[in-house]
Amino acid sequence: MENQKGKIVFRADGSRVIGFGHLVRSVVLAQQLKKQGYDVLFLITVIDKNVANFFDYRNIKFMGFAPPSLAKMVYNHLNVMEMFGAEATILDSKMITQDYRRGLKAGGAKIVAIDDKYTACSDADAVINYNLNVDTSRYNQCTENLLTGPDYALVEKRFVEVKWNCDIEEPNILISMGGSDAQDQTDKVLRALDAVDENFRITLLRGLYVEGPKPSGLRHKCDVFEGVCDVPEIFSDCDAAITAGGLTTMNLAAAGAPFLVLLTSARHKDNSITWEKAGVGLHGGVATEMSEQEITVAIKKFFAIKTSWREMGLQGRKIIDGNGAERVALALDAMKVL
Repeated sequence: MENQKGKIVFRADGSRVIGFGHLVRSVVLAQQLKKQGYDVLFLITVIDKNVANFFDYRNIKFMGFAPPSLAKMVYNHLNVMEMFGAEATILDSKMITQDYRRGLKAGGAKIVAIDDKYTACSDADAVINYNLNVDTSRYNQCTENLLTGPDYALVEKRFVEVKWNCDIEEPNILISMGGSDAQDQTDKVLRALDAVDENFRITLLRGLYVEGPKPSGLRHKCDVFEGVCDVPEIFSDCDAAITAGGLTTMNLAAAGAPFLVLLTSARHKDNSITWEKAGVGLHGGVATEMSEQEITVAIKKFFAIKTSWREMGLQGRKIIDGNGAERVALALDAMKVL
C-alpha cells in the first residue's frame, strides 16, 4: 500500500567508535513516523552486520553513504532525496556540519536536526533537543521551531510497559555500558560490582560492539546477553542499573529502573548530574578516570540508598513517559516541515 503522507530521508550513524545512541533514537522516531503514514530511508556511513541486523529487525530501509568530500556528501544526499521523492531530511550524526546543513538547505531540503550540542541554528527548520538540562536560551538567535526537554525524549514506548517490581532484598542489577563501550569499561565495572558484599544478581547486557568471554569466578550469579535487538525485554527483569549514560538513562527512566551513572566520557557529566538532581539516578563519576576500587565505592553508595530506589524509579517514569516520539512526530507534522 502506498504511503498516505510524504517520504523522509534520515542521516544518522552508529559504530564501535561513536556509539549507537544516534541510530537508536532516530529509528524510534522513524518508526513513529511510519505509523503516521510516512515512508523513511536511512543514509549511513558505516554498515556492518550489527547495523544491518538492527535495521532488518525493525523493517527499516537503509543504504550506505560515504562520499569522499563535503561537496560530494551534499550532492549525493540531495540526489538520494530526489530519487526517493523526499522533501525533508532528519539529521542526527556527528558528521553533520553547518556547511553540510547549509548545502542541503540551498538545495531546497527541509531540515529537522536532532541536536545535543547546540550546533543546529537558523539553517534548520526544526530542532529536537530532549535533554533534561537543555538550555533553550542557546537557541535564542534561531528562527526554527524548537522541541526541547524530556517530553520529546525519543524512547521506545515499550520501555514504559515492562514489568518492574524494584526488589531491594535480592535485586537484579543490570550492567549496560552502551552499544559500543569504546573505552572497554564493561568488565571493570562488572568486577567492581561483584566485589560488593550485598545480596543481588547481575544481568550483563553487552552492547552490539562489546564482546568478551562469559564471566567466570564471580561470587554473584550473572546472566549475560549479547547482540540483543529486543532490549526492553531484558530491562523487564531488572530492579536497578549501572550505565555509562547517554540514551540508556532515558530508557531506564522510562522503565522505572533507578540507575548509577559511571561515565565513559567526561563530556556527559552535566547530564549525569542533572539526573541526580532530578532524583532518578546517582552520578558515580567517570569510569575511565576511576580505579576498580573507586568504582566499587561508588556502587556501595548506590546500594546505601536502595530504600529510595522505588521512589527514584517512579520519578523516572514521571519524567520519561514513553510518548516523546509520538509528540515529536505530531509536532513536526503540524509544523509542516516534513
